[in-house]
Amino acid sequence: MRYFLISVAHRNHNGGLIEMYEGFLTGEPMDRIRAMNLMRYMASDECTDAFRAAVLSVLRVRGVTEEEMIGFYDAMRVVDRATDSSDIVGTGGDMAHTINVSTASAIVAGSLGIKISKFGNRSASGSHGSADFMTEAGYVFPRTIDEAAARLSRSNFVFLYAPDFLKEFALFANVRRRLGFPTVLNFLGPILNPLSPMRRVIGTSDESFMDLYAGIAKRSGITAMIIHSADGMDEISPFSRTRIVSVDGSVNEIFVEARSIVGKIASSSVVSSDPKRIFELTLSAIRGENIDGSKFVAINTAPLLVMNGLASNLEEGYAIAFDQVMNGKAAEFLEMIVHDR
Repeated sequence: MRYFLISVAHRNHNGGLIEMYEGFLTGEPMDRIRAMNLMRYMASDECTDAFRAAVLSVLRVRGVTEEEMIGFYDAMRVVDRATDSSDIVGTGGDMAHTINVSTASAIVAGSLGIKISKFGNRSASGSHGSADFMTEAGYVFPRTIDEAAARLSRSNFVFLYAPDFLKEFALFANVRRRLGFPTVLNFLGPILNPLSPMRRVIGTSDESFMDLYAGIAKRSGITAMIIHSADGMDEISPFSRTRIVSVDGSVNEIFVEARSIVGKIASSSVVSSDPKRIFELTLSAIRGENIDGSKFVAINTAPLLVMNGLASNLEEGYAIAFDQVMNGKAAEFLEMIVHDR
């Protein structure tokens, strides 16, 4: 692998990449600029799949530093316009097969007047992805950034389908399928929302990425809550303790026991390996018909309410969100955004 990386670097017009690849193979961390250049090269037509596979494999084995993650982020993000909006997104990969809680939470928050620019994709490893839910609900995705911004302004909500805006990721598709394990791209994609929302709830199935996301948020001036639960969920789990790292100028950490806020939740109300069942459970949670599902959605809506000043803490945010679901306002909002085209 070492010979291969260096030989590719020699064929590249950027001679500085030679030293970067050589040190990278010996385990030396890259600074932000070198990491940015490496990712830009891998996202170009000049790069081969074999090279992409080698780099992604090395990163998988030795991990990613904060400087490297920021460099990768700088290389791949396409900020067409920064917006005073919020996003709630998860990395997936937790294999928990829960309902589409981040999407449902985004809808509840939108119904409460929070501007939501939701970024999402179809399922890669779970039962039913956020984009799968929106499609089945009848939502038509905007295809351009102008259309997305117009919808956000018009209805306070827009769902951006990630592949329409992260076209460079298509160059990695074959390699990622062949590798068969989560790569750094799984954790990079969710934070590349082209509307660049200034407030974000980011759930991660890998706890080691929490500090990396916090570093990116702090350097970018973003208000964020990064979430990971002890049972591996990339959201606030109703079944185990959840760690939340909040970024708002400074970085702070809290631990939450959701059960003490929402009470006991039956797993059958929020978990299924059947995609059709996941859609039904999610929709009924938004409508207030699946009470346990509604509680799960409400506790995960709470961070958005806290960040946007609608609640002073998670307990208050949960109560507000749960009431919004039970009075039918969240379901009405879903109907409105589905018909906004």
